[in-house]
Amino acid sequence: MLERLKMIFNRYEIGTTRFIKKNLRGGTTFDIGANVGYYARLMARYADHVYAFEPDLDNFRILEQNCKRHPNITPLNMAVCDRVGTADFFKVTHSAMRHSLIDEGNTEKFSVSCTTLDAFIKERNITDVSLIKIDVEGAEPMVFVGMRELLGKEHPVVIYEGDDPKTKAISENGDIIIAADAQ
Repeated sequence: MLERLKMIFNRYEIGTTRFIKKNLRGGTTFDIGANVGYYARLMARYADHVYAFEPDLDNFRILEQNCKRHPNITPLNMAVCDRVGTADFFKVTHSAMRHSLIDEGNTEKFSVSCTTLDAFIKERNITDVSLIKIDVEGAEPMVFVGMRELLGKEHPVVIYEGDDPKTKAISENGDIIIAADAQ
């Protein structure tokens, strides 16, 4: 509930929000793990088009409602991972935020449609990918496996949750900080 209130009052993940406002200028963007659409709607202000992926049906219904006034957002009820087809999806009971392709316990298991970002881009002939936001509760490595071709051809900004100390971080004011080990 607190997280949703932060979204309403633009206090949600302040550093990432500021980074997107400061740096996104056009192109195609992807919100992978879109939840109810906070970042999709934010990116829609600055990008040419946003594809918002959300496999949880309850969150997807809210995402669709939240994106109705944004014709440049395409909500998609599917997961992005390392394969095309279906995948087991684990919905954490009593939470709207922690669903994943990874089973962390206290979950209900569902089967969801899934794709790789490479397959999706190829299928729709998408070019000019400028930014990808990934928040898939621990399944981020699967998403990266499924976007190798994209990363080899283009160099979009990728914002994701992870614990690799060699990656860049975003500060509270939206600037990129290089981790000490990355230099």
